[in-house]
Amino acid sequence: MRGREEEMTAHTEVQCQAPPKEKDEFLPLAKWDPQRVNAWVSTLDQEVFYRVKLPEKTSGWDLLRMSEVRLRSYCRECRDTAAMLFRAVRGEVHRLERASRERRTRLRRILSGSQASPVPARLQHTAGAIEAKDGA
Repeated sequence: MRGREEEMTAHTEVQCQAPPKEKDEFLPLAKWDPQRVNAWVSTLDQEVFYRVKLPEKTSGWDLLRMSEVRLRSYCRECRDTAAMLFRAVRGEVHRLERASRERRTRLRRILSGSQASPVPARLQHTAGAIEAKDGA
């Protein structure tokens, strides 16, 4: 390789860093800090989750380790609220995994040189039929 080492290093670092917002968007729940956990809980439906009061230092890892029974103590002993919070946590984990998987798929397509389809996969057959009709 040619060029000064400083230029090569700086160029590599710039290309390898993801934008901060994108990093946070796909951060697994297990790696969330207590502030993010509390922010997420506050976005839940407050008519249902008004009883939830987690300890201030509850991280994402701590939240994932809590069983439905243990969550009940943070939901003023309400069994139904604890069950819904447990399902909400698991749903968020699945949502983050799905979003991360889709992102990796898009990046693979881009890096392999094939164009990422602007039309979602479930609608591609419809888009193809429309293009064929327009071309005819």
